[in-house]
Amino acid sequence: MTKIKLNKVAPTKRYRVRELAEKLGITSRALYYKIKDDLPVITMKGTFYIVGNEFIEYEKGKREQRKKGSLKPNEFYCVHCDSKRKPLNGQVEVYDFSNSDKKVRKGSILLKATCPICKKQMNRFGSQKDKEKFLEAAATD
Repeated sequence: MTKIKLNKVAPTKRYRVRELAEKLGITSRALYYKIKDDLPVITMKGTFYIVGNEFIEYEKGKREQRKKGSLKPNEFYCVHCDSKRKPLNGQVEVYDFSNSDKKVRKGSILLKATCPICKKQMNRFGSQKDKEKFLEAAATD
């Protein structure tokens, strides 16, 4: 998924779907999906027109929805529940990749825990500093 550069869109201009797609470097099909997902359009003689300002506001709103915010040291993000959760019974498995042959950043770790609500596995990557912060936060809970 490519990030759409909103500075390429003139706020006062009205674009046809294909014209805006070419300007942004995306497919016109992607724009039609956005129209189906409530992107405001003007219809004249069977042609869709997208006002630049409305497209910018729509994209900014979608970006804000995708932001989940930063997690606290003792939190995980459960993809299944779509929310931040603390691990079940405070149990966390730590996998250290500092001496691993795998292609990961040196000194990175993987924290695995179980969601207390849906009982699915939650993962979180971090550094050695994150491991220390997590263990300190778990000890205070």
